[in-house]
Amino acid sequence: MRANIAGYILAGGKGTRMGGMDKLFLKYQGKYLALWTIEALFMLDTWYVSVAEIPKEPMGKARWIRDVYEDIGPMGGILSGLIRCREEALLVVPCDTFGVDASMGRRLLDAYERTGRPVFFQDRNKIFPFPGIYTKSMLPAMERQRSGNLPDAEFV
Repeated sequence: MRANIAGYILAGGKGTRMGGMDKLFLKYQGKYLALWTIEALFMLDTWYVSVAEIPKEPMGKARWIRDVYEDIGPMGGILSGLIRCREEALLVVPCDTFGVDASMGRRLLDAYERTGRPVFFQDRNKIFPFPGIYTKSMLPAMERQRSGNLPDAEFV
């Protein structure tokens, strides 16, 4: 089933948390943060990177997906990826996330392979959206949320 899922790095947006810097080109120990994630989650063969504009410089083996929806935060990037990817699911990680490792990736992938459903970490009653596995089955609800036809409280 791993052929049915790809890695997806969210790097679009305005970089407001980074003082307006392009998150995609932030480095740690001389390597782009996105490359740290791709290497940590080596068990995925296919990778995409969500961007506002397609850069000239490659990002490892990842392919670019240009954001279709602007100014709606991470959901716009996730929607763009799910619409444009060939796979049924994406393991989504923001490009400025530290600490993602192979163990975390395997736990998410194992749960997805068992259920075929979206997978997120949960602590008590709080669900963490990242890293998480988003599936094409989520597209109708995400589109309703984007268009304002579904209250935030109903979207999980």
